[in-house]
Amino acid sequence: MKNNTLLFILLLALGQVSIIKAQYATVNFDLEKNYFNEGQPLPAEKNLMFTGIIPEGVSRIEIDIFAGKKVDYTAIWKKAFASDNTNNFNLAVNYKLRASDQYDFRVGFFQNMSFEQTNDLREQLTEQVAGYLVAGVKRSGQAVELAERTTKMMQRANEMMETGLVGYRRSDDAGFPGFSNAVSQQLQAYDKVKMDSLSFERVGGSLYEKVKVEIDQYIKGDWSKLLFSRFIDDYETEQKRRSLSINVGYGGVHLSGDLDEFNYSDGPYIGLLLPISSSIRAPKFFQNTSLNLGVYLSKIGEVDNNAYSGFVIDQPLFAGLNFKLFQFIGLDAGATLLEQRRIGGGLDGDNQNILVRPYVGLSARFDISIGLGK
Repeated sequence: MKNNTLLFILLLALGQVSIIKAQYATVNFDLEKNYFNEGQPLPAEKNLMFTGIIPEGVSRIEIDIFAGKKVDYTAIWKKAFASDNTNNFNLAVNYKLRASDQYDFRVGFFQNMSFEQTNDLREQLTEQVAGYLVAGVKRSGQAVELAERTTKMMQRANEMMETGLVGYRRSDDAGFPGFSNAVSQQLQAYDKVKMDSLSFERVGGSLYEKVKVEIDQYIKGDWSKLLFSRFIDDYETEQKRRSLSINVGYGGVHLSGDLDEFNYSDGPYIGLLLPISSSIRAPKFFQNTSLNLGVYLSKIGEVDNNAYSGFVIDQPLFAGLNFKLFQFIGLDAGATLLEQRRIGGGLDGDNQNILVRPYVGLSARFDISIGLGK
């Protein structure tokens, strides 16, 4: 029986591995020419760092990346302080572009709004939305009727807010939450209620004031508005280079016994890695997991009156999974194919067994690029 040397080695190796910081590929946006990196294809399958000149008066920059006709990712840069005189922006984009593909981009430039401009926006929205709701409350004889169902009117009011806020941004990026139940309940309470002319006039004023209060609560603090934007259509990414991935590691194979009588063999191995998913849109677990097929480089030999060897060749073959722990370090686990022969038992079939035994190990991954000449 062997001691716990292998477990100690695995834990020590894991403890000594340091996390490698994420690296970004730089993408420079030329506002005048409206393209990236002097017209070169964009880096693929990497996190990006967009840079460029900040136009005068701009306090906020947004970069939208489209997937089809919809925005799939938005990155936002904000000027830290009003007195900041930085001429260039640096915006980290944690969105990996697919290789050999095309993307549409929209780059928006925003300017801080003055108090007067913010107040004008608030009054404009109040006039439009509150005016719409009040106009929807009508008097028919001695009774009040709603022009549409309450739910329909509230849906339309919220849509009017969203439309009116296109091109405007709150400093904390909080979206409009929608009007509260208090507004819809007040609308519902008016429906089919009988009232005289004076009471009806008070209804309109009360509803208008309630909507105004909720708009005032949202349109407060610092705001910015869109100055201009740039669209970049069908911009290409770099071609993907094919690669062959191998891993070299050290691991152990469980041969027999339980925790009290644990027999195993350890040694170096080499394997071929086949990714389960090559899509950068796949869940992270599948991106980091590969099939691992390989061979141990050393023979097992004799353990506990049994001789172990590979089934096809002397070295044991294995198949399993490799999970990437860090940039190039992976954890391996799977099954090893062995042939067991009892020592002194002859060569007949009764003394030979084909075994499948579990293994575990740590390995380093190496990607070898493969290219075809043109």
